[in-house]
Amino acid sequence: MGVVQESTAMFVQHVTRILVLLHVCYSVGRALGQISSNERLDFDSSCAAYGRYFKRAPTPLKALSDTPSLQCALAKGAEYAVAAYSRSVGKKFSLRRLSAFHAVGNSSYTFRLVIQDGSPNWQLHVLISSIFISNDWDRNIWPDFKVLSGELLLSTPNNGICGDERSKAANCTQCDGDGHCERGKVPVDPWLKLALATQVSLQQDLPMDKIQLLAAHNAFNARASGYGGDDSCDWPPPYNSETCIDLANQEFSFTDLLNMGVRAMEIDPWWCFLKIRMSHADDHWYFGCGPWDRELSDGLEEIGDWLHKEENKGEVVRVYLEDNTDHTQGHDDDINGPIKEHIGDDYVFTPAEQKKIGRWPTLKELRAANKSIFFVTDGSYTHGGVYVHQGYNDELTEKKFALNSDCGGLSPSNMTRVYCDSTHYGPFWDGPASTGVIVDFSPFMKCRVLYPAADQVGPDLLETAVFTWDRGQPSAVLTNKSCVAIVLASNGTFRWSLMNCSTSLRSACANPSGSWVLSTSPSPYQPEQTVTCPAGYTFSIPRDGFQNEQVHKAAVAAAAKGVWLNWYEFASTSDNFLSLAKKVQRTQMK
Repeated sequence: MGVVQESTAMFVQHVTRILVLLHVCYSVGRALGQISSNERLDFDSSCAAYGRYFKRAPTPLKALSDTPSLQCALAKGAEYAVAAYSRSVGKKFSLRRLSAFHAVGNSSYTFRLVIQDGSPNWQLHVLISSIFISNDWDRNIWPDFKVLSGELLLSTPNNGICGDERSKAANCTQCDGDGHCERGKVPVDPWLKLALATQVSLQQDLPMDKIQLLAAHNAFNARASGYGGDDSCDWPPPYNSETCIDLANQEFSFTDLLNMGVRAMEIDPWWCFLKIRMSHADDHWYFGCGPWDRELSDGLEEIGDWLHKEENKGEVVRVYLEDNTDHTQGHDDDINGPIKEHIGDDYVFTPAEQKKIGRWPTLKELRAANKSIFFVTDGSYTHGGVYVHQGYNDELTEKKFALNSDCGGLSPSNMTRVYCDSTHYGPFWDGPASTGVIVDFSPFMKCRVLYPAADQVGPDLLETAVFTWDRGQPSAVLTNKSCVAIVLASNGTFRWSLMNCSTSLRSACANPSGSWVLSTSPSPYQPEQTVTCPAGYTFSIPRDGFQNEQVHKAAVAAAAKGVWLNWYEFASTSDNFLSLAKKVQRTQMK
């Protein structure tokens, strides 16, 4: 038969690169039990689903669409090889991709499989497995499977060097065999972490459905989690080729996105191949939910692992499920069960708790109750309302947002999600051309878009969301008596810095309707600055990017190089921000 997708020489080269092999030999009987009277029917119905998927999916098995029974047998054989290997080493692995196979004789095959281990690592590995598959598939019944050997690559072919430009730009410290950053290997920038944490905490007195959170569109669909193994488009658009492929919306894992400061994760759950899986939608040209897409349960476990760490206490994450009856109807337990198991009732703010208090709690109230996550659907399908809240935001694409220079026609009170799509399927679908792309968060911060949901999120993109601390700031440990000003730098940026309290600057003043002006005259910093604010205004601090931009405009109009902010107003009423800031600053100063 020869090699599909990779030449025989390339396949042999993969194997000879192995530095250390864990060799396991084992034999098994019939994989799916004894033949029953219904086995032919079971085979036909199962293989029909595999056939529909592999007919469109860019995998080596697509070449066998004219022999669907063999195609199905090989798919099942690959799954069985991973299950048998898991049993042999006493550890769970999940099949994520079949990257090559080769026939050896009439009934034996060698697979190159990308597999993923479970908590707490969630790392991708390569398994080379040889398996005997009887010819029963030719009679449309399940064949016998006998795994002859399994060899796990314990060292990556590229010695951990990052080949993907996004992983390089993030200074990833360890990449997988495909050159993509492994989970948890993106270094955390203490400055970025503190700046984004400041911006969330500034909103502590707002209800959670009004708090602006940076979002990762299709956060599950990441190369670090085994998606987009054949992606070839250069980021950012316009892409290098009309025929390039880009199936993954993200480069980095849930863990790294959360570490970087993303606090709104977007997940598409689908019921397919007897599991709830995280899969991209099956509209446009996309090939739909696949048999080896990652299980929702695994994704929730990874998020739960992050939330349960002591260092992340006080963080609050929104999980947006793009779900509907055609996705997961009839499988409420398969959604609610993993949330209960991997996140836990003590951590989730539930619809029942919202009903009890009659409103959304503030961020401060959620933190006081030790609640760290809430789930929202994009409509009304809530799986019984055990954990999932009804949707409340509207949405539009980045392209539509950009058409209107006045914040896309939105007001700061709108509860809007602006999203984009980086995927590209050759000539069939061009996500960037259809939806636009978010390559700069700053317009969305200034316009107070509630959930700017970007693709290919990394540290460089997240830095564009910062409107608070300037690089190198705060330059000393923060207290509620710190003197904080917005300073106009020579490069045109307008960010926050610690200043000598005796410096004479004008002050930021706000009125109850949300207007911002500067004080009538400059003065040294003092917590009560009302005497110099115009009538009806009080000394204040901007709580979001929109308000910060109003102060910026007032400063530019007044030719002011710096503006005092009422840091005391915020810091003296924040329950945990200063303790968080001290922890981050200790890391920064090491």
